[in-house]
Amino acid sequence: MYQYGVRRGAIPTNAFGCPLRRYRTTSATTATATQFFLPFASSSVITIAPSPPPSSSRHFASAPAYKYPLGLSPAVEFLIHASHLDAAQIKGTGPRGRVLKGDVIEFLGSATSGQTTKHAPKQEQQHAPQAQPLQPSAPRVAPKVTVKPHSTGEFEDVPNSSMRKVIARRLTESKQTVPHSYTVVDCDITELINLRRSINESERIKLSVNDFIIRALALALQDTPAANAGWQEDAVRSFKSVDVSVAVATPKGLLTPIIKAAHTKGLLDISLELKALANKAREGKLKPEEYQGGTASVSNLGMFGIDSFSAVINPPQSVILAVGQARQVLVPLTPEENLFATLRDRDEQQQQQQQQQLQQPTTSPEQVLLPDGTVEEEGGEGGEEQAEVLRAKEVTLMSASLSCDARVVDDALAAQLSQRLRHYLESPANLLL
Repeated sequence: MYQYGVRRGAIPTNAFGCPLRRYRTTSATTATATQFFLPFASSSVITIAPSPPPSSSRHFASAPAYKYPLGLSPAVEFLIHASHLDAAQIKGTGPRGRVLKGDVIEFLGSATSGQTTKHAPKQEQQHAPQAQPLQPSAPRVAPKVTVKPHSTGEFEDVPNSSMRKVIARRLTESKQTVPHSYTVVDCDITELINLRRSINESERIKLSVNDFIIRALALALQDTPAANAGWQEDAVRSFKSVDVSVAVATPKGLLTPIIKAAHTKGLLDISLELKALANKAREGKLKPEEYQGGTASVSNLGMFGIDSFSAVINPPQSVILAVGQARQVLVPLTPEENLFATLRDRDEQQQQQQQQQLQQPTTSPEQVLLPDGTVEEEGGEGGEEQAEVLRAKEVTLMSASLSCDARVVDDALAAQLSQRLRHYLESPANLLL
C-alpha cells in the first residue's frame, strides 16, 4: 500500500524543499520505519523513524540554544551589538514574535526622533559610545591662524592707518589680478648729465634727473599711444592725455601726485609743479584729484643707491617706470668711433714727431730721415705689424625697468616703448623742444 507521509495526506520534502518519492510500509495502518527515495538518485535511501504521538502541551526543549531567547539572525544580532541595544526592548514582528532586521532599524529611527530608549547595561554603556545619527557635514571653515612674533623679546605693534590699509589693498590686488611683464634697458645718460649741469649753472632753477625722466616717459607714451591705456572688463580704454604719477615717499606711506598733461609741459614747468606737489604730499595736504588717476607712473630709487628694481603696477594704469642710480662704466668704442680715434691719435703723433725733428734734425745711424720729416727705423718695413688697439670710453649708464600690464601692453609694444624712452634719454636735446 502506498502512503504520502507519516501523517495521512502530508507530503515529505528533503533539505532542499523537493518532494520525496512514494514509500512502502510494512503495515497498512502504522508505519514503524519509513524509507524515502531521493528524486535525483534512485539508489539513495533515507530512513526516518516514526514521529512520536502528539502531546497536549507544546514545549521547545529540543530547540537550538541561541544567545538571545528569541533566536536572532546573524544580521539582527550584529545590528543590536553595533548599536548597543537590548533585544528585549525591541518589539518583533516575525513569526512567534521574532525580532527581524526591519524591527531593529525602525527602533533606531524612533530613538533618534526623540523617543527615550533604554541602552545597554551600565557597564557596557560606560565603555562603549552610543550610536549617533548620521547628519550632513557642515562646510569646512579654515581655522583662524594667529601669527606669533618670531622673537620673544619686547616689541611694539604700530596700528595701520587708513591710508596704509588702502595702499596695501591696492598693491595686493595688483599683484594678484594684473599679469606683470618686465622690460629693462640701460640708457647712456652722459649727454643728459652734461646738459643738466650746463642748465643749472646758467639758470636760477635747478633741474633734477627726475624731471628729464618724467618728460622722456611722457613723450615716449605719446609716440606709442597704444601703451597709454588701461584695462577694462569689456574694453581697453585709451587715454588722450599723458598724466604721469610720480611716487613720493611720506611718513604715512607712498603717495603718487600726478603731473597732468606732462607731454605738453617743458622741463621747467614739470620741475616747479613736482616740487610743489611733493611738499604738499609730505605735509598731508594733497587733494584727492591731485593723486587719484593718472595713466602711467614713475618710481625713482637712484638717490638711495639702488641700481635697478621692478615696481608694482598701480591699477587701473598699465605702465610704471622704475629707475635706478647713474653709474660710471667703461664700454668699448664702436667700430666708427674706434676708427676716428685711431686717425686722431695718428695725427697727433705725427705732429709731435715733426716738432721733435725740427728741434733735433740730427739722426742716428739706425734712423733714416724721410722727406716729410718723419723718422723711420732701418728694417722697420720688414718688422711685424702692430696689433690693433681696443679703445674704451667712460660713460654714465642708468637702468630703466618697465613693468607693464600684459593684457594691454604685450612684449612687442613694451619693447617699442622702451626704445622710445631710451632715445629721449640718450638724446636730451629733444626734451628741450
